[in-house]
Amino acid sequence: MWLWSNAWCASCASLDSNPPRRRKRARSWVLPRCADLGPAPPTPRRQRMQRRTFLTSTAIAASAIAGAPAFAQPRPMTIFVPYPPGGTTDMTARAIGESITERTGLPVVVDNRPGGGGQIAYGAMRQVAADVPVVLVGDYGTFGSNAFLYKKFNHDPLTDLQALTTTVAFPMVLYVPKSHPANSVKELVTLSRAKPQTYASQGNGSGGHLVGEMFRGATGADLSHVPYRGSAPAAQDAMAAQVDMLFDGVAAGAQHVKAGRLKALMVAGPDRAALLPGVPASVELGLPDVQMTAWFAAATRAEAPPALVQKLHEHVARAFQTPKIATRFQELGYDTMIMSPAQFAAFMKKESARWAKVIKTYQISVD
Repeated sequence: MWLWSNAWCASCASLDSNPPRRRKRARSWVLPRCADLGPAPPTPRRQRMQRRTFLTSTAIAASAIAGAPAFAQPRPMTIFVPYPPGGTTDMTARAIGESITERTGLPVVVDNRPGGGGQIAYGAMRQVAADVPVVLVGDYGTFGSNAFLYKKFNHDPLTDLQALTTTVAFPMVLYVPKSHPANSVKELVTLSRAKPQTYASQGNGSGGHLVGEMFRGATGADLSHVPYRGSAPAAQDAMAAQVDMLFDGVAAGAQHVKAGRLKALMVAGPDRAALLPGVPASVELGLPDVQMTAWFAAATRAEAPPALVQKLHEHVARAFQTPKIATRFQELGYDTMIMSPAQFAAFMKKESARWAKVIKTYQISVD
């Protein structure tokens, strides 16, 4: 069956006497002798493609007008986490993703890459295509102490990362079993000289380990370190009096204090904690060098353009300034801690120098 139709010649503006024909299964038109036709009418397939292009362009423009980030791309933003799901760092990352998606409609992927003190997560982030926005969410170890705990760390957080902001923080607290005879730091130190004490931590190089060594050095207490694989098993053995003391986060231990399973003797910081208002701070006890605040933060690739850095900073900061998310963390005993990229970069440099000195002084290593 032949398909015949009249064709309007754009050149001579007359109806051609030999109209174009299309054979069966043929995709090309047989042009008239004039061979100067104007643009061929769009096929249904071309019309669909043009419509999709228009809708995509319109959607991107609309999102930009509505305040969507500069990286509004079909590929989702990725947040890398150097710890397994469920911990504070993971909670922080998911809060950021939740906030961005709720405000912009853009998808956010949280990619947990535990191991190596953040080296695995950093390596994974570096492999992502340059046009995909990425964020590395970590803690004081990721951006501070870990670079000095490993003999061959694969990056320098100060130069290989672009600081965005800190997010939340909480102080470490000295706990002892409920049955422990000491009811104060002074009594604990005195007891240790007669009977050496053991202190549990979340692992070699963890916050509990670092502050435990600072406490031992500042007080002269006779202590030996017992590392565990995480906070939960360390707390369980502390409650069972298998170890004599434990440094852990205020939120992790306050519930056990209220339940009568642990006693809190000191907050390792300049101020008392809201969850444990009756517990003195280390500064009050004349131990200003025994301070350990577990802080969490976000960074991106060092080569990220300034406009993207600012946009990412705004998204992370706004997440923790949102009443819903801020209240969620405050109820767990966390304080909101927002900085500008420049402030966080300076803070990270100061913290790195501090932990480098502590780690060298007490010869702490994870290798």
